[in-house]
Amino acid sequence: MARAMWFEIPAADLDRAAAFYEALLGGPLERDVVDGHPAAYLPAPDGEGAAGALMHGDSYVPSPDGTRIYLGVDDVGAAIARAVAAGGSLLYPATRVGDLVVAEVSDSEGNRIALSSPV
Repeated sequence: MARAMWFEIPAADLDRAAAFYEALLGGPLERDVVDGHPAAYLPAPDGEGAAGALMHGDSYVPSPDGTRIYLGVDDVGAAIARAVAAGGSLLYPATRVGDLVVAEVSDSEGNRIALSSPV
């Protein structure tokens, strides 16, 4: 059986997108070039390596209608505030779903990104 292993978030402007996610996640992203495309790695939850990357290139087109990525954060409310302060907007307010609090924001590029934290 296959399992999800990696994600790539499209970025029209990698510097702007990296600044947004650095503000949202509270730390620097590692820059690289992957197969000729500028990239910025998002850290894995365990702190070992990367879970995914911001990617810039012709085939990377930001959209609010694509796959929904959930990023785990310590506090959804605080993450929403950081996202809005960094140029994003609130799309779905913090809502309790079982043992989680979830919300959705648009990033600096126009992608829909979900946030999740324990209650």
